[in-house]
Amino acid sequence: MKHADMQSAGSDGDSRFMQVVKLIAFLLAVAFVITPLPFIIEMPGKTIDVLGLDDDKQIVDVAGKNDASNLANTKLYMVTVSQYGGAEQGVSPFLLLWKLLDTKNVILPVDAVYAPEMTKEQDEEQRKEDMAGSYDAAVVAASKELNLYDAVAKKPTIDIKVRIDDVGGPSAGLIFSLGIIEKAKNISLAGNNDVAGTGTIDSDGNVGKIGGVVQKAFAVADRGVKWFLVPTDNCSALSGRVPDGLAVLPVKTLKEAVNVLERIKTGTTDTLATCS
Repeated sequence: MKHADMQSAGSDGDSRFMQVVKLIAFLLAVAFVITPLPFIIEMPGKTIDVLGLDDDKQIVDVAGKNDASNLANTKLYMVTVSQYGGAEQGVSPFLLLWKLLDTKNVILPVDAVYAPEMTKEQDEEQRKEDMAGSYDAAVVAASKELNLYDAVAKKPTIDIKVRIDDVGGPSAGLIFSLGIIEKAKNISLAGNNDVAGTGTIDSDGNVGKIGGVVQKAFAVADRGVKWFLVPTDNCSALSGRVPDGLAVLPVKTLKEAVNVLERIKTGTTDTLATCS
């Protein structure tokens, strides 16, 4: 009887031990699924026609140039990147692994996107300021290209406004500039071809490097647009990652971008450089 009692006690001990092990394993699994990690997932975002409306207001408004009859059948898209996660929100390991399986996405440490001392609210405010700066630079660059800039007064000779809500950052400067030119001339530079573009712009029309170019390329392809203008300095990031059917055309200046659109219109793109 004593021997049997000892076996029973040992069995109960083993059973309790296994229950503890299973509980720990369960808690670790739950922690794996729900514990946020300091990463950001960047995904293809929205494409927005800058020749159109945002909240019933023109995104690009050129005073006295309200006739847009020649732009009715064409679209000029700015492109965004969608982000999930961050220093305050984080990303669960399960979601991180799931999103990593999609080659359209990129996973970045929070410190690679946000300064360590910057809060999410501060980052959003900075993006708004950057967007406002891109408005101003696009207006000056486009008015110079149109020969509608007073170098003495240091301002355009016509009233130009650019606005869009709920989008931040400076990367739409190039496409805003092209939108201003098309609205001012009432001419689709690329004919009946829809075009997307990204890149910062300065007041002299120089196109600068942007982030998330791969995700933007996939957003453009998902929209069904064939032509995508990008800064020349972003071309290397797209090596081997250009979606099928998308022609990615690098540009360094606003003047070069105008020329590329005119080449698209005339169907003389065979000799244009591409990112691939």
